[in-house]
Amino acid sequence: MVVIFGAGKKGEELVNKYYKEKDVVFYDNDRRKWNHYVNDIQVVTLNKLQELVSKKENKFVISVKNDSMLAFVKELDIKGETYLYENNELQPIDLSEILFNYDNALIVGETNLEKYKTRMNEFKEQGKIKAYEHAKEFIEFKKNNICTPDISSIELTNNCNLKCPNCPNSVLSFHKGYISDDVFEEALKYIPPYKDDTIAVHCMGEPLLHPKLLCYLERLAEIGANICISTNGLLLDNKVGKELLECLSKVDKSIIYISFHTKESVQKWFQFLELFNSFQRKNGIVFYGQVLEHNIEDAYEWLKELGINNPKTHPYIRHITSHSWGGNVESRRTEYSEIEVNNRIRNCYYLRKRKIAVMWDGSLRGCCFDSNATQKCGNIFNFSESTINPHGYELCKYCDPDWITGYQ
Repeated sequence: MVVIFGAGKKGEELVNKYYKEKDVVFYDNDRRKWNHYVNDIQVVTLNKLQELVSKKENKFVISVKNDSMLAFVKELDIKGETYLYENNELQPIDLSEILFNYDNALIVGETNLEKYKTRMNEFKEQGKIKAYEHAKEFIEFKKNNICTPDISSIELTNNCNLKCPNCPNSVLSFHKGYISDDVFEEALKYIPPYKDDTIAVHCMGEPLLHPKLLCYLERLAEIGANICISTNGLLLDNKVGKELLECLSKVDKSIIYISFHTKESVQKWFQFLELFNSFQRKNGIVFYGQVLEHNIEDAYEWLKELGINNPKTHPYIRHITSHSWGGNVESRRTEYSEIEVNNRIRNCYYLRKRKIAVMWDGSLRGCCFDSNATQKCGNIFNFSESTINPHGYELCKYCDPDWITGYQ
């Protein structure tokens, strides 16, 4: 049997070129593809793959030269012949020579710095003076602190008006509160001039609970920061909705999510959708209602009551996984095998992109799942000394397949 790593275009190309008449299966790190078929070829699970690698008669082909994939294949301890498809040719590969670079701080920092310079010049050309001045100051900081992580989110509060079964909020050991002006303004100094990335303002709590939410969003908009806000929608009335849209229309890119935790959340989404569709200056605003995995049937029923019978294809609905927040929801916690954990660490958005999150009190954490701030990455008032561990943390053992790790 031939096992091809990667069920994408290169994998299909390999089949057509070399293995059309052979006994072939795919393996793909994206678990959503497992037990499905690509052009009548099965995509096997990790358990099945581990059976196949133990058989010397099987051949293994890596369809794409990817550092994390190569490191994963090396850890499998394959007994059969292994090949790499590169430059349209199959070549034997010595996996013992594969090394994964975890310590990529300098590379990421230098790459991002060039992007930020480009973004700064865009602000200047657009006449966005405050955004330009902010970018200029941040770039000076970055030049002198090239390995410092970049902020991905600012938690306005970790208080919430719901107690959802998929969320650790109701059992947090970390103290609760609301971000102060001092913490917010200090965090604002270190917001990178992103072109594509957003600054999330939800994190562990319900952002609409903060009395200064719109004020803070306006401050982010002033410096040209792209904004992402996720809410349960319970406090989203027409007045707040209009103010929110007005603010977000001032930035190049923004995202609004309303998660379908309750029937009222769905109703609020439906009402806001009407407001959104009538708003004339959307200017890059993306809006979705979110169906969560753990209460999908309930969500479908609530939608049906509103006349929505096509949630899987609705243009303003997306489906997301329900996870355990890195094991912080004890009833949902799963401890994964070493090979799974290592693979996720190598593919983790926060670790590989060197992102850091600001909590409401100014504490820093390296992952949005770290609800109790166990990672201890520093404090916003001493941001130049903040750091992350590129090799991962204790909670990585319980990190579920999600967008953060490419569903590894």
